[in-house]
Amino acid sequence: MNLLPVITLVLIVFPLCTFCQFPAICNTPENLQTKTCCPNNCGGPTRGSCDNFTEVVRAQWEASNFTITNILRNAPNEPQKGTADARYLWPTVVFENVCNCSNNFGGYDCGECDFGWTGSNCDTRKPQVVRRHFNSLTQTEKDNFVNATRELKNEMGIWSVIVGEPSTYTSGTVTLQNVSTYNFFIFLHNFIARDGTQACQKVNKDNIVDFAHSGPSFPVWHRRYMLTVEKEFQRIMGNDTFGFPYWQWEENDMSPFTPEYFGVPANGFSPNAVNVSGSLVNPQDWNTICDLSYWNSNLNCSDYWRPCNPADDLALARPVQRGGGSSYLPNTVEVMISLAAPSYDASNLNGDFIRDGPRTSFRSRLEGWNKICSAVNCVGGMDVDQQHMHNNVHVWVGGQMDVVPAAVNDPIFNLHHCNVDRIFESWLKQYATVSFPNSELLPAYAPITGGHPGHNRGDYIVPFLPLVTAGKQYAIAEEWGYTYDSLIPANIDDDMITDCDVVAPGNNCPICDANNTCIDCTNQTCPVLIVAPIDSLVSDILVTYGLGFGLGFGIPLFIAIGIIIAMAVTIIKSKSRGKAQSQSYEMSVKT
Repeated sequence: MNLLPVITLVLIVFPLCTFCQFPAICNTPENLQTKTCCPNNCGGPTRGSCDNFTEVVRAQWEASNFTITNILRNAPNEPQKGTADARYLWPTVVFENVCNCSNNFGGYDCGECDFGWTGSNCDTRKPQVVRRHFNSLTQTEKDNFVNATRELKNEMGIWSVIVGEPSTYTSGTVTLQNVSTYNFFIFLHNFIARDGTQACQKVNKDNIVDFAHSGPSFPVWHRRYMLTVEKEFQRIMGNDTFGFPYWQWEENDMSPFTPEYFGVPANGFSPNAVNVSGSLVNPQDWNTICDLSYWNSNLNCSDYWRPCNPADDLALARPVQRGGGSSYLPNTVEVMISLAAPSYDASNLNGDFIRDGPRTSFRSRLEGWNKICSAVNCVGGMDVDQQHMHNNVHVWVGGQMDVVPAAVNDPIFNLHHCNVDRIFESWLKQYATVSFPNSELLPAYAPITGGHPGHNRGDYIVPFLPLVTAGKQYAIAEEWGYTYDSLIPANIDDDMITDCDVVAPGNNCPICDANNTCIDCTNQTCPVLIVAPIDSLVSDILVTYGLGFGLGFGIPLFIAIGIIIAMAVTIIKSKSRGKAQSQSYEMSVKT
């Protein structure tokens, strides 16, 4: 096995990344000493300028949550940490002067067009790429996609990452390492969530330090991440029309989990995790990085907090694992319940934006922190404490997917988050469309200030270059050059939904039988719910829902629909689902 070289201050020159953490051309002693990364003069006055972002970034952080800001500021003085944190005042710990691209130009040197634009002046809308569900791809398309995933796992010479941080914010050096493209994806997600262990939360006095989860930026951070991933797949495939496929888990689709695609088993079907096997993901060809928190959860915070070292991790030849997680996947009704949330995010009674926000928060429902009530979750206390939606899919897969800092090691992560982005898009399209894309039509992005750094509307999303704010990323997919083959209808009203907290043991919500959908447990009855308007069903005589049952096995149930008269759709729900056996995804971010 060839180990990756670790380079301090100076990196060997290699082809440059466009939307990345650190372009290689800036990794020289002069650039690092002057804290300047403005290659090619940022394209000249018509494309961009080399700007100092120190004051802008400092103002953002001063308007953010003081406790989180102080934790990062004091990292060099914390015995469990002991060095500066490169995420603090991003990106100024490494570079204070970076390119500020004009209009629709993009890239670290403003040398390319931003997502969704094309042309010599980046003033022409790029034709929309279509993201389709994995099972709709042809055999050739699936093979090409899997082969591209393999190539990106092995491809070197594009990306570099921080593996060592300065001793203080005023002295010390940055250590950088060349990594493969797919391993950069893993590192990126680990870098912003590395504090998400019990040991580090104890050091942080139970505060969650995470730049992409448990807060308002969750949907927009992962939207930016998926755009970056998709662009790299387009590059390696030589096909700028490629749209990243999604895993349609709400329909209980198991098609990605075969030996020739993303490996077996899907989730282990046992209390214990097992190695994944297949032509792509297997212990011989696909080794993990940045997953110490998965293999050993009993170390000190300092072991998890420092940036991971991909070269050292690859030398251990650790496998991707799955299993030991939840026994069911979220279904279509639960997705619709999430879409019913009226606000993008919302604060609690103290005015704070926290992980498990109020029931009005779409972000909290989508991420999976709201214990919203759908049929099976109304039957008793067994399901009340389980995670939901996005979180529960991680738990269902298990293995590294069940631990936030390690999750991207399993390539199913990207298909999962493509579907999460599709649900986000389904929510956005209730308010803004291609014909009316004005972001002012959307519910306001919140908060403006006072939240976790990187989560506020005007904050730069950590750790992307070129810099982009959370507020700018909050826009419909067409603004970024892509769309989906289908969206999920938002046909459940929020006033029909009851929080599961109301349905705790001892309360009077009845056990719903298989012929009712328990959304609003009013007067001890489970009303039949119409989940789609007539006009959307005229062409569909039968509607199939893949509803989770037992250990994730789906039972497609055909529901006859009357076309001429007013229609009611009865969604047959599964029996009570077992409590998740593994809670590591929750524990890794638990307050």
